[in-house]
Amino acid sequence: MNQTLEKSLIFLGISLFILLSIGSFILHEGTRNSEDTNNLIQSFLQDENITGITPEQIIVILSNGTIYMIILSMLSSLVGAISLQVMKRNVRAAGIMLITTGISSSLLTVFSGLIGSAAYLIAGMIVISKNHSATKNKIHL
Repeated sequence: MNQTLEKSLIFLGISLFILLSIGSFILHEGTRNSEDTNNLIQSFLQDENITGITPEQIIVILSNGTIYMIILSMLSSLVGAISLQVMKRNVRAAGIMLITTGISSSLLTVFSGLIGSAAYLIAGMIVISKNHSATKNKIHL
């Protein structure tokens, strides 16, 4: 069975999640030990008259958030690559993996991986629907 559309969508999803990971890494490195970032946060806190938090605490929150995003996007890329290999042996399992990863990665990345998640979700639905119709046709023959 020719699955070029599904594979293309999976490669698109993998690429987008890798780009999200790279962007998160750049943001992580940009916020660490940066005097400009510290000054920007300090001026924001003064302008908005926020007293309960320090700039260092905000930098730690940003740093932890970017690490979280890096890990999630790399895991989503890895599951996409694994689903390509699983698709050779068990098409239905690959489709379920893609749909599950598409939904969970969209929610867990707080919709910043929405396009990659949509690519996984569409590929998973196409894989399952093609597999179901192919199985159905074999039964009637």
